[in-house]
Amino acid sequence: GSGLDPDITPQDAIVQIPMVSKATGISPSRLRALIAQETQGAELGFLGSSYINVLQLNEALAKLR
Repeated sequence: GSGLDPDITPQDAIVQIPMVSKATGISPSRLRALIAQETQGAELGFLGSSYINVLQLNEALAKLR
């Protein structure tokens, strides 16, 4: 593998909303909704923390365009 983590936290995704909105023309509110939709909970509800699979998020973003 590349050594890159395929997941990010919802907070990391939220920080990128202004940049992604500017680049894609998709409204920040729509991007926030997409992030919420793609956020996965902790394993078994308590192991680890919430995360977003970057590949799945990018695929969902591409469908919005």
